[in-house]
Amino acid sequence: MSVKNYISNIIIFGISILFVRNFQFYVDYLREDVHQTLLYIYLAYIIISPIYYFFVEVEKNKSVIIIEYFKKLFTWNIHTTKQEKTALLFLGVKIFFTPLMLQFFYQNFQHVNFLIGNFNWFGFALTTIFMLDTFIFGFAYLVELKFLNNIVKSVEPTFLGWFVALICYPPFNFYAGEFIPWGANDYVKYGEWTNIVRVIIILLLLVYLSATFSLGAKASNLTNRGIISRFPYSIIRHPA
Repeated sequence: MSVKNYISNIIIFGISILFVRNFQFYVDYLREDVHQTLLYIYLAYIIISPIYYFFVEVEKNKSVIIIEYFKKLFTWNIHTTKQEKTALLFLGVKIFFTPLMLQFFYQNFQHVNFLIGNFNWFGFALTTIFMLDTFIFGFAYLVELKFLNNIVKSVEPTFLGWFVALICYPPFNFYAGEFIPWGANDYVKYGEWTNIVRVIIILLLLVYLSATFSLGAKASNLTNRGIISRFPYSIIRHPA
C-alpha cells in the first residue's frame, strides 16, 4: 500500500502542478517564485517521502482513491461513494487554495522586508500577522499526515458553500467587485484617535492569528478536520 500511495501521489500531484503552471489565471496571477516553490515541494516529496512510507504504515490515501475512481468510470460505473467525493473535493480545495496562500505569503513576506527598511509600526505589525497566517494556511493545504491528526474527514459538499467561499478569493472576487463595488484601506486615518484605533485593530488581529495557530496543520477552508478546543476556540467557536 505504501508504494501504491507514493506512486499515486506522484501522479496526482504532478498533474496538479502541470495544471497550475498552464492554467491561464495562474500563469498571469501567480508570482514566479510561487511556481518554483510548488515545483521544489513536489521534487522534495518525490525524494523524501519514501523514507516516511518506509517507517510508517499508512492507509489508502486520497490519490489512490481518485485514480481508482477514474478507472472505475471507464467501466461505466458512475456511482460516487462518500469517500471518493471527499477525495475529489479535497483535491479541488488543494489545487485552488494552495497556490493562492503561497502567493499571499510571498506578497506579505516581501512587504515585511520592505517595511524593515521603511519602518512603520502599524504596517509592520499588520503585514507580519498576515504573513504568519498565510504561511500556516499554506502548510495546512500542502500537508496531510496522520501523526499531525489533520487527515481530512469531509469537505463542504454544497454548491452554496463553495460559492460563498470562492467568491472571496481571486479570480472570483474580481468579478464580484464589478457587481458589488467595494474598497479597503488598511491605513485609514481616525484623526487624533488613529493610533488608539490601530492598537485595537492589531490586538483584535492577534486574536485572529491565535485562531490560526490553534488550528495549525488543521487550517484549511471547506474541510473538516475535527474539533479544536484550545484558546480562543475554548471561548468562541468562530474567533477569526
